[in-house]
Amino acid sequence: IAKALSGLGVTRGFVVCGYGGCDEVTTVGPTDVFAVQGAEVIPSEWSSEHFGIAAPRQEIPAGQTPIENAKLLRNILAGEVGAARDIVIVNAAAALLSAEPDLTPAQCGDLAAEAIDSGAATKVLDRFIELSNG
Repeated sequence: IAKALSGLGVTRGFVVCGYGGCDEVTTVGPTDVFAVQGAEVIPSEWSSEHFGIAAPRQEIPAGQTPIENAKLLRNILAGEVGAARDIVIVNAAAALLSAEPDLTPAQCGDLAAEAIDSGAATKVLDRFIELSNG
């Protein structure tokens, strides 16, 4: 997939395979990463610690119903801490790292946490809902 992205002209991005075959960055084990940088695809591995998040003692449950997932997201954005928030932070940080190559994964983790803690992420979600349902 990473080679296909490179062939399509993507200049920077990541293809990830989280622990256990998960389709996102995970915190309970290593995440295989294929960094697309122009014509190059560079394999590496991330852990949650790269993003400033300690590895959790337990895995969070797999996705639930859309309503349950929406409630979980709202709880995270309202300040609930725990493994689910950590997953949100490491995945948001990976997206930020793709857009901001001069930042470290830990700096991106800090930015993602700040977006949640400041309420900025909630404002973006509310605006997205308004625009998509309006």
